Amino acid sequence: MTLKEYLNSIYRMETFIVSKRQRVEAFRSAAMNISSAPFSDMPKAHGRTTSPMADAICRAIDLEAEIKQDEYLLQQKKVFLLDLIATLDDIDMQSIMIKRYIEKKTWNTIVDETFFSRSWVYRLHQRALDQLDSTLSGYADAP
Repeated sequence: MTLKEYLNSIYRMETFIVSKRQRVEAFRSAAMNISSAPFSDMPKAHGRTTSPMADAICRAIDLEAEIKQDEYLLQQKKVFLLDLIATLDDIDMQSIMIKRYIEKKTWNTIVDETFFSRSWVYRLHQRALDQLDSTLSGYADAP
């Protein structure tokens, strides 16, 4: 796995967790807005045993459990990435990589915070990517 693939997997996992959280909120909202079943003396079909509210709440609870597991895996990946970044020999490269991939800062913000030119930030970033890519290739057990 290349470093770019690893970074992309972290990004995809983060966006997937966000979408799951949105679905949990949708289920909770649906559970709050579901009205009670109308009462009548007509015979009922026996196919459905639970209410729509219970279904929505159960789905929300199941998704929350999945989110917790995904967040744990994401945390492991981020800790591994931080350990990988710590292997860089230049503190400026470490700083740029942390700002970009851990703190999710834009290039403009990184340029402003480091007081480097944009081209120098890009050059340091590319050097860091190259070093980290070769370091990552030595790991067979990256999370």
